[in-house]
Amino acid sequence: MALMAALPGVGAGQHALIGLTIGGIGVCGGLALIPCESFIQVRPAPHKKGAVIAAGNFAAFAAILISGPVANALNRNMLPTSAFALIGLAAVAVAIVVVLIKPRMMNDAP
Repeated sequence: MALMAALPGVGAGQHALIGLTIGGIGVCGGLALIPCESFIQVRPAPHKKGAVIAAGNFAAFAAILISGPVANALNRNMLPTSAFALIGLAAVAVAIVVVLIKPRMMNDAP
């Protein structure tokens, strides 16, 4: 998903590529989001399930709330395609960090 977000920065003016890329981002986002939401709803103990779902929803809302001002600031200071590519590269960096941290988290699990 992050690699698809970086594609529009490659060639400006290619509307079909950008449309397909954004569609691909939506599909990849759904493929990532649905298992995560299912995990959040199934994994916690019954007495903690509501708190876990609420925390996940709060985190999602906070990210959506912050995304508007961040996008506006990026678009004010650079071309929108470059800003989109920068966000895609940031997502790749976060994915790499998560992959590197995951083995440690699995070892610390009870």
